Amino acid sequence: MSNHDFDPDLPDLPAPKKIPFADALAALLDVDNPLPPRYLYRFSDLEPEEIRDLHKIWGQIPAWRRKALMEDLALLFGDDYLLSFEAICRIGLKDPEAAIRVLSLSGLLEYEVEDLIPVFLNLLVTDSQAEVRAAAASALGKYIYEGEIEELKPKSLRLIEERLLSVLKGSDTPLVRRRALESMGYSSRKELPTLIESAFNTQENEWMASALFAMGRTCDKRWQEHVVPMLNHVQPAIRMEAARAAGEIEIAAAGEQLIELLEDDNAEVRMAAAWSLSQIGGEDAQEALNLMFKSTDDPEEIEFIEAAIDNLIFNQSVQFYSIMDFDRDNDDEDFDDDDFDEFDDGDLEDYYENDEEDFDEDYED
Repeated sequence: MSNHDFDPDLPDLPAPKKIPFADALAALLDVDNPLPPRYLYRFSDLEPEEIRDLHKIWGQIPAWRRKALMEDLALLFGDDYLLSFEAICRIGLKDPEAAIRVLSLSGLLEYEVEDLIPVFLNLLVTDSQAEVRAAAASALGKYIYEGEIEELKPKSLRLIEERLLSVLKGSDTPLVRRRALESMGYSSRKELPTLIESAFNTQENEWMASALFAMGRTCDKRWQEHVVPMLNHVQPAIRMEAARAAGEIEIAAAGEQLIELLEDDNAEVRMAAAWSLSQIGGEDAQEALNLMFKSTDDPEEIEFIEAAIDNLIFNQSVQFYSIMDFDRDNDDEDFDDDDFDEFDDGDLEDYYENDEEDFDEDYED
């Protein structure tokens, strides 16, 4: 019997009628039978008394099934962001199995859970397993970002930064220290560029990949001379991170190389290049993405490329209207309100029509 009860390739399941939570728990404990997929929905948006009941029987569930449950819930959440499995992830943070603690940390990234910052910090330095400490380091990155955009108290931001810097400069495993560097990529701390540079200069592939990841998060043009040459690196992981960083930093000079990477042997490199082209734009970006769309028959790649094309068109429209607004503010004599009113959404569609004509026909088919 498979450890997994939820098949992501099955047709979409409708949200079930209200199932008594006691029935869901009984089904979860019945390890001789697969957990019916509809029961997975029942673990979303738990009430306080349901959380207590789940916590009571959590240790009675075999480890393999607890892990399979968390994996299945992650897949389900990926298909329906209206679901919320925050409560069960909180329970999983204290699970004796490291893999379940990691899954729980990852599952909590989508929620506003500032009250768990002390828990994440504690896991970062005290958990017995490096994979959990590394996951905690990664989870703390979102809070640094929130601090930088002033959505987190400065005191909390400083605490997180100091703890991550201590880990980065300490003696923990390379995996944990690299994840700390990646999370620090969002930070505006003055010592960060030196730390990124040092990691990049190790010439060790894993450290270079993490350095490139952090460079992308800085969105700082200073890293262009480091990022662009890495687009041709022999290691796929480094090409992927370089491609991703080129998009985050919006390095226009990387456009031609990113288009070449759309034909890379490694799927992750191709996808990173496609998304970065959607961020950077340029005259040839949409044509290249359209050709990529036509040449693949992989369903996941098709879905991803569609999203990249949508993102590219959105970004181009935002840039176009931003230019129009700038012209209106700075050149009122040549471009007045009447001129602007003459340009409507239909004109914007015409702007893309020539490039998208062939793509639209294939897409409709």
